[in-house]
Amino acid sequence: MNRLLSTIILGIAAANAAWAGPQISWLAESHDFGIFNEDAGEQTCSFSFVGSLSL
Repeated sequence: MNRLLSTIILGIAAANAAWAGPQISWLAESHDFGIFNEDAGEQTCSFSFVGSLSL
């Protein structure tokens, strides 16, 4: 019985650790590109995200 209970508790802890693993969050969820001249050629922009590692 104790072995079964220990296995269940270990399984729950492992599942919880995997579920709460690394996450990515965006610094900004939207961007206003404003007005630009489409005839001026290719326009560029950068989007950044932050990754976190939970141990």
